[in-house]
Amino acid sequence: MLFFDRKGNRVSKPEGRRVAKRRSAYGVAIAGENALMIKAAWNAVWEFPGGAVEENETLHEALKREFIEETGYELVTISTQPFFRLKRGFYAEDIDRYFDSQMSFFLVDVSEGDQPHKANRNEISEVSWVPISSLNKTSCHPISLGVVKELMDSKQ
Repeated sequence: MLFFDRKGNRVSKPEGRRVAKRRSAYGVAIAGENALMIKAAWNAVWEFPGGAVEENETLHEALKREFIEETGYELVTISTQPFFRLKRGFYAEDIDRYFDSQMSFFLVDVSEGDQPHKANRNEISEVSWVPISSLNKTSCHPISLGVVKELMDSKQ
């Protein structure tokens, strides 16, 4: 299994290191030609908000929690099923752990108006509605770019 860090760089797993299961949920909010994106404090590229499912949490519960933490927006609706799933090896360098990561991306709608809460600035440096047409290999995380491509292909 190939492993990638949170910036998308390939990482070699040392022999004998344990690999844990990790489920995560991400929200894809689209308004016209824009997508709600975040820039993590440790990365300078756009990505979709979301993150790990905690113990005793459903995918939807995790997504609601992560979305508020990362964007400040509350979710109004979440698609019943993910429109995109990805399984890949993930290395969390901040805790030095390797994961067999199962990522689920849901279409979501956010509350209208201003952000009711401020995003966690220790984790997130920027939250913005980004023109989808501006997302490319240099401006967008590779996973999120794949999700954008899948979304655009499904609209054709």
